[in-house]
Amino acid sequence: MKKLETKTLLIETGAKLIQLKGYKNSGLNEILDSAGVPKGSFYFYFKSKDDFVLSIIDYHTENYISFTSKFLKEDHSSSPVERLKNMFLKMASHNEESNCSDGCPLGNLAQEISNTNDAIRLKIKDSYILMCQPIENCLQEAIDIGDLDPGININETANFIQNSWEGALLAMKMVKNIEPVNYFIKNIFDSFLKK
Repeated sequence: MKKLETKTLLIETGAKLIQLKGYKNSGLNEILDSAGVPKGSFYFYFKSKDDFVLSIIDYHTENYISFTSKFLKEDHSSSPVERLKNMFLKMASHNEESNCSDGCPLGNLAQEISNTNDAIRLKIKDSYILMCQPIENCLQEAIDIGDLDPGININETANFIQNSWEGALLAMKMVKNIEPVNYFIKNIFDSFLKK
């Protein structure tokens, strides 16, 4: 296996295990065994477990940006607000299919270790800024075509939407049903983003 392929495999495997079990409960040996990578190889690719997790945060951020682009940037068959709603509906569907147990990988990580690890906390914070950008762009497009009030602050609004989504995912995991996510979608799109 090529070096880049091995590193990618480790990141993908680690991302899944940490999403499922958390940072503290995911040991390096388990990750290496699951990936089928020799134990001595880890430190060839990563300086430490924290360095590894920083790469996982990049991985999740890139996947999220790629996912949002399909709905918010590439699809022009519906209005910007409808595209934003469709994106959240798709994410809601994924969470329902996973028995409401996944949540947001970065949100899960932030809740687990943001009080004890500043490097990871700051990396997640930077990722959230990147994750809000596609929503900001979509809101600006909606303003430009007259679908939203031009007086709204798109940065604050995008952050509010993203933060509300994270809260809905947390509540969904707690109650183990999709209802909090459905409330989020209903209130954001039937009330908050109505012109």
